[in-house]
Amino acid sequence: MSYFPLSNLRLRWNTIQSILRIPPTAFNLAELTQERTLFVAGILVFSLMGSFVLWGPAPKRLKGSKRSRAVKGLANMGETCFLNTLLQALAACPLFCHWLEQHKDSRLASALHEIITFVNGYGAESDTALFPRAVVSALSAHGWSMGLGQQDSHELFFILMSSLEEQATPAVQQTDILALLDKEPGADQAEVVVQAVRQNENNESPPSKESKRPFYLSRAGKQMKTATSQKFEFPFRGQQLSQLTCTICSKSSVVQHQAFDCLSLTLPSKGFVSCSLDQLLSSFTAPEQVSGVLCEHCSKGGGSPTKTSFVKQLSVGRLPKSLCIHIQRTSWMSNGQAYKRRDFVSFPEVLVMDKFTYFHKERLKRALLKQLVPRPTDLNLTPSAANDNNAGDSSKAVVSIVSEVIDGNINDARHKYLLQAVVVHIGEVNSGHFVTFRRVPQPSKCQEQWVCTSDDQCQNSCLAEVLKAEAYMLFYEKIGCSLGLSSSQG
Repeated sequence: MSYFPLSNLRLRWNTIQSILRIPPTAFNLAELTQERTLFVAGILVFSLMGSFVLWGPAPKRLKGSKRSRAVKGLANMGETCFLNTLLQALAACPLFCHWLEQHKDSRLASALHEIITFVNGYGAESDTALFPRAVVSALSAHGWSMGLGQQDSHELFFILMSSLEEQATPAVQQTDILALLDKEPGADQAEVVVQAVRQNENNESPPSKESKRPFYLSRAGKQMKTATSQKFEFPFRGQQLSQLTCTICSKSSVVQHQAFDCLSLTLPSKGFVSCSLDQLLSSFTAPEQVSGVLCEHCSKGGGSPTKTSFVKQLSVGRLPKSLCIHIQRTSWMSNGQAYKRRDFVSFPEVLVMDKFTYFHKERLKRALLKQLVPRPTDLNLTPSAANDNNAGDSSKAVVSIVSEVIDGNINDARHKYLLQAVVVHIGEVNSGHFVTFRRVPQPSKCQEQWVCTSDDQCQNSCLAEVLKAEAYMLFYEKIGCSLGLSSSQG
C-alpha cells in the first residue's frame, strides 16, 4: 500500500482553499493535532453512551406474568443484586420488621426499616426504584465496606445480623439497666427467694447444673432482668446444643450452648438428583462419632488418662421466631477448583421443627431405652427363645415409637414455621445473579400472594413456582408467634 505524501495533501488543500475562497482561519485538517483528535473522539463516545442510557432499550423484565404492584423494586447500582435480594427477603418477614420498628433508635435498624417500608408499599406512592444508600452508609459507619465486584447474600446476612445486635446492645445497657439500678428497693420490693427449677418441656433449652441452687433477686432486679431479656431478644437468634456421650461408660458431658442466626446445611457428599429439606436437617442433627477423646470417668479407675470414642449429638436448644436456613451449594473438586452444586432440595410451605429440638430427642432416647430394658420371661421358654421374643417385641416397640414421634400429625406439632421468602442464585459459583421469591405484605389489595423480585423488577408469582425454585436461602417465621417482644418458648 502506498502512502500519500503529507506535502501533496497540504498543497491540494491550499489549492481547494484558493478556489473556494475558504478563509485561512477555517478548520484545517492537516494542522489538527493528535491531542485534539482524541479529545473530539472522546466527546463523541461519551455522547453515544449517554444517548444509549437515556433513550436506549429498556432492561429485560422477568419471564412470567404481569408486573406486581404490591411490592416495589430496588435499583441496582452495579452488581448490588446480593443486597437487594436480601432486603426483599427480610421485608417479607413480619416478625423481623416489627423488631426493626421497635429498635429504630439504631441507625442501621432505622435505615432497614425505612427501605423495607418502601419495598412493602407502605411509603409514598412512587414507581421509581430506590437504591438502599442509607443501609450501605450505616454499614460503612459500623466498619463494614462493600467492595467492588459480586458479593454473597449469605455473607451479607451475617454482617447485617451482627451489626444490628451490636448497635442495639449499647442502647440497652445505657438506658434500661441503669434506670432500673437507680431505683431504691422499697417495702414492696423486698427480696424474694427464687427457686430455679428445671425448665419444663415448653422450653427447648436443657437445664443447667446451677439451676438447682436458689438465688436471690429484688423485684427491681427481676424487672431489670425482664426488660433486658425483652430488649435483647433478636428474631433470628436461636441456640444450638451439642453433647458428647462416651461409648464405653455412657457418661455424657455438659451440654454446650452456641448461638446461631442461620442454620447452614450441607448437601450429601454424593451427588443426588434431589433431596428434601427434612433430610438435610436430619443429617445436620444426626449423631456423629468422634474418636480419641479423653474420658474423665473412664480415667478415674486407671492410672493413666483413657481416650475413647464419643458420640456427638447436635440439636436445637431454642428455636428463633424468624428462621433462616442456608443451603451450601459451593463444593470443591480434587484439584481444588470450586464449583456450584445444583441439587434440587424440596422444601415445604409449612416446616415442622419439633423433632430437631433437644427435648424431643431426649424423649425419644428415653423411650427407646425404656423399651430395650429386658423384661421377665416365661419360665417355660428357653433362654434363647426368650431373648428372641424380647428382641422382636423391642424392635416392634422401637419402630412404633419412632413412627409416632417422627411421623406425627402436623396439626399436633408445636414448632411450625411458615415460608416467607426464598433466595435463588442464578449462574456459576463466581458469577451470576440473585432473585427473591417472597410473600406479598399483608393486608394487600392484590390477589397474588407471591412475587418474584429481581432488583427493580417485580413480577407476580405463585406458590407452585416458588416450591420449584433452586433454593439458596430460606426464610421461615414461626406460626402463632405474636408480634410482641416476649419470647415464645412453646
